[in-house]
Amino acid sequence: MKKNKLLIWFLIVVLLGGVLFSAFASISLLFAPEEASAEEVMSFTLSEAVEYAVKNNKSVLINKLKDTELSYSIRLAEDAVHDMDQAEKMIRAQGGSLSELYSSFEVLKVKQGYYELITNLGKNLVELSNTVSEESIRMLVENAYLNTLISKSKAENADKNLEMVKTQAGFSKTKLDLGMISELDYRGINLQLKSAEADQMNANNEYKKALMSFNELLGLKIDTSIILKTSVDAKQNEKKTDESKLLNVKKKSISLLKLKNDLEALKKEESVTRGFYGNGDRTKSVQLAIQQKEIEIQSEEIKIEKNLVGMEMDLAVMQKRLEITKENAEISNLLLGLANIRRGLGMVKEVDVIKSSVDLLTAQNQYLDLLNLYNMSITSYNNNLIN
Repeated sequence: MKKNKLLIWFLIVVLLGGVLFSAFASISLLFAPEEASAEEVMSFTLSEAVEYAVKNNKSVLINKLKDTELSYSIRLAEDAVHDMDQAEKMIRAQGGSLSELYSSFEVLKVKQGYYELITNLGKNLVELSNTVSEESIRMLVENAYLNTLISKSKAENADKNLEMVKTQAGFSKTKLDLGMISELDYRGINLQLKSAEADQMNANNEYKKALMSFNELLGLKIDTSIILKTSVDAKQNEKKTDESKLLNVKKKSISLLKLKNDLEALKKEESVTRGFYGNGDRTKSVQLAIQQKEIEIQSEEIKIEKNLVGMEMDLAVMQKRLEITKENAEISNLLLGLANIRRGLGMVKEVDVIKSSVDLLTAQNQYLDLLNLYNMSITSYNNNLIN
């Protein structure tokens, strides 16, 4: 009898330890891809950049290792049931009672496949995580690519603004020397020049940061010289598909799948608990947990639908604002040209031209910032990845 009990507890420790450790291993996403030489000049279209990142990002390799690890976990869970059968044979051979083997609730859970189910549910979760992870990498690269191009455009606009202000400041210095304007007027224009220099420095720094982030994401050294060959324009929104669109978004939701996995595991636990403890308080506690989980699933589905509808509304508004800011930038450019003509005719001062140049820079930046946000939102929407 004592030998049988020792054998039973030894099996519990060994089997559950191996199965639980593997079944609940955490999923890691690390970004440390293969590096390229900083001296090398690399050029990418948008699609080339995405594919390069997917191939060189180590998170993809890590996810493949996770798949292998889960296959081991599943075999461990299957082996646990097999070993339990072997334990039955050993106890029978020694003339022992099988009731002793299954006197432990945890051993019964192993026998009835509870931990095998948990492991398989974990595999489904990891498979979805892998899919979402790769799509997220693609989205990150696409967003970084477009953000880099937009940052470059903003830097170029700031450069042009600075040159414009420098030119007007030069005219003002000539007028000051000729006594045509006051020292105070000149100091005001010189202050505008310093402001334009600061704006230009900031815009170029932001462009450099965007380049570093893009290189890091692709697995390149952060100072690698790159050429981006795809131009930026507003992306097209996919046609809404109502219920099928909502269904696709739900399929991509890791949080919803996790809740559904938890519900399936609870149902299995309720079955095992009821078989071992009857319809007592312990079984009722699991049944209450099932009801709670069902409500959580309903709440999560409502949240997903609300976020999807909300994003569609936001995209419609952004599309309108994008048209407005683009037209505003075009008008600001025309006004700058007109201000230059008027200054040449002596109708306005240099400070008026500078103001028009700054207005143009502001309008261009507003359009580019909104364009970047709009494209990122469209990418997320079209890929059914709605937060």
